[in-house]
Amino acid sequence: MRPLDGQLELKVMAAPGPIPAAADVVPIFHQWIEKRRLESEILIDVADYSHVHQGPGVVLVGHERSYSLGHGQGGFGLTCRQKHSAAKGTASLRRLFQAALTACRLLEEEPGARGLKFSTADIRLRVLDRLRAPGGRETASGVMPELDPFLRELYAGASRIRVRVLPKSKEPFEVRVEIEGAPAIEALASRLASE
Repeated sequence: MRPLDGQLELKVMAAPGPIPAAADVVPIFHQWIEKRRLESEILIDVADYSHVHQGPGVVLVGHERSYSLGHGQGGFGLTCRQKHSAAKGTASLRRLFQAALTACRLLEEEPGARGLKFSTADIRLRVLDRLRAPGGRETASGVMPELDPFLRELYAGASRIRVRVLPKSKEPFEVRVEIEGAPAIEALASRLASE
């Protein structure tokens, strides 16, 4: 199996500005379960880990994916963890990005999120299966041939896309993607939806 066929995690960093407290996010995620705000998802529960230093923050647990809003992994943002997917490779990436961007857009619309905005110019992608994708540069040769063209297509029109493999051999494989001239969330979400 290729590295991108397994469990993936995408973090979209928050833009500078207001950040909601965990106490504001918990009821939002409960409403998402009750009102089926993520239509294609089976959402199960909400857990508040905001007391854990550099932890996941507030977690919305779903059957196929979990979403968390917190400070872990280098800053405040929304993390979407894809537990399993029938899609493979680029198709799996597409589904992960679509789910994460949809959740970001919905959070930006929530009055209780206190003006939270996300930046599509700063994202982190992790491959969580360390047997298939050990951390560090040795996995890059299996990931980059699929990730690079996907990002260039998704961020078409951006002035610069910089992908850095984070050299953490004891952690899951991770890349940080920084984009200059990144489109807004709505533009990226519509590109993913139209394909």
